[in-house]
Amino acid sequence: MNFQVRANAALDDGNVQEVCEAYKQLAKYFAQMGRLRTAEFFFQKCLHLSKEAGWFPGELEANLALGIVYEELGDVAIAVACHERRLELAAESGAMVCVYVCVCVRALAHAVFISQECQALAQKQ
Repeated sequence: MNFQVRANAALDDGNVQEVCEAYKQLAKYFAQMGRLRTAEFFFQKCLHLSKEAGWFPGELEANLALGIVYEELGDVAIAVACHERRLELAAESGAMVCVYVCVCVRALAHAVFISQECQALAQKQ
């Protein structure tokens, strides 16, 4: 069964986890094809569905995935915001492993941003 059909069927059944899993598979497919904005679209759908349903793991995963997509798109500030939101959610729930991972990813995103800023300054001189 293709992922869009699976997502629609799960949505009809009210199964948020299954919908998000199908959307995640679609997003990964499009990301591998280099269609990052389409991947972003499906990860955003996962995020919104997870928030509406109060499904915490889905919201954590969607924020991480979106952060990575935005990093690949060069939208570092948005990527950092996604990772920071994931860090906030993990800290609120006491998920310490997630907190550690989020801190590492956040540091990486900041390093990329600083590197880009330094390159821009060097080009101006």
